[in-house]
Amino acid sequence: MAGLRAAIRHEAAFRQELALGLPLLLLVPWLAPGRWQALMMAGSVVAVWVVELLNSAVEALADALS
Repeated sequence: MAGLRAAIRHEAAFRQELALGLPLLLLVPWLAPGRWQALMMAGSVVAVWVVELLNSAVEALADALS
């Protein structure tokens, strides 16, 4: 949880993706025509968050090493 708090505090891109992703997750039941589509929509949003967190970790590591 500390990593998520740090990402929210220090990563503008992660905050932007949260601002767009959270409303989309709330709208998934109404936007998706079926359960599999809803699962894929939600999974896509979560995958974007995971990739952004991995990107932030790689950036922090690169900064620490340089």
